[in-house]
Amino acid sequence: MIRRRVKKRLLEVKTILNDAKSKLERERQTFVKALSKSSKECENSLKDEFAKFQSVYEKFSKEKAAGV
Repeated sequence: MIRRRVKKRLLEVKTILNDAKSKLERERQTFVKALSKSSKECENSLKDEFAKFQSVYEKFSKEKAAGV
C-alpha cells in the first residue's frame, strides 16, 4: 500500500518535472527567436547608419580636398 502511494507520488513528481522542462524549452525557444529578431534589427540599423556616415564622410572629404 505504501509502496503504491510512493510510486504514484513519484510519477506525479516526474510528470510535473517533465511539464516544467517542456514549458522551459518553449520559453527558451521563444526567447531565442525574439533575441535573433532583435539582433537582426540592430544589425540592419547599424548598416543603415554606417551607410549614412560613409556618405557624409565622403562628401566632407571631397569638399575638403576641393578646398571649400
